[in-house]
Amino acid sequence: MRFAALTLTALTLPGLAFADPDPDRGAPLFEASCAQVCHVMQGEAFNNGLTAQNRSEVITFAKRFCPADAGGKHLTETDLADIAAHLDREHYHFKTP
Repeated sequence: MRFAALTLTALTLPGLAFADPDPDRGAPLFEASCAQVCHVMQGEAFNNGLTAQNRSEVITFAKRFCPADAGGKHLTETDLADIAAHLDREHYHFKTP
């Protein structure tokens, strides 16, 4: 019985880990954690001209440059993926996610 429960758990967890990013969830996260500190609502940062080329770079930039006091350090991987999806939909329009 224990083996069956562990197997069922192992089979369901990968699906949760690879859920599609949710831009609707990312919008309020971006507004609360990013837009009021370093960005305008369209996503542009007050920086030296760095521009992400895909969603993965958005996430990398956020991890590297988002100030801790802006709330960026508390964002989970899912939060960051959702924010990147929001910015892609509303601003960047990347050719591939």
